[in-house]
Amino acid sequence: MCDYLANRAGAASFIQAEGGGRWGSWSPNWSNTCPEHSGICGITTKIESPQGLGDDTSLNDVKFFCCDD
Repeated sequence: MCDYLANRAGAASFIQAEGGGRWGSWSPNWSNTCPEHSGICGITTKIESPQGLGDDTSLNDVKFFCCDD
């Protein structure tokens, strides 16, 4: 379940999970934009390992990769 997601332009789509909230801060390191006539063809993700009794934040970062075709 996505709790909070922002795009490069700074506008945000907010999806609130039941009992969820906004925590942490945004990284200043954004993926480069894809060139004209290309699109996203791959992603790399950063995932937190299980915290046991602590809060599991799971997916913490996504980086996109571009392709011409």
